[in-house]
Amino acid sequence: MTDIWSLACTSVEVFTEMPIWNSSDDSVQYIMSRMKLKAKPDAPELLASLANTDSENVESKIYRILIKGLSYSNDGRPHAFQIVSYFHDLLGDKVIGR
Repeated sequence: MTDIWSLACTSVEVFTEMPIWNSSDDSVQYIMSRMKLKAKPDAPELLASLANTDSENVESKIYRILIKGLSYSNDGRPHAFQIVSYFHDLLGDKVIGR
């Protein structure tokens, strides 16, 4: 489930073109300290854009998956098969390996 958290962090940065953590310090140490505090990502506008899930468009559905993936609780994160299933439902036969 840690890999899902890492995937969500990386995906958020790719989609928003913003770093999820604002720090010039050692990134691993910084992230570990933030995780111990159960702190949310630093960029408030990033959270605001991810929290805007009023519409049912594809983008908002992806954001909901990412928000769940950022959960500090393993139980709150989706499993890899749930993410693959979501994209298979979204893309149909365009998914590689299906």
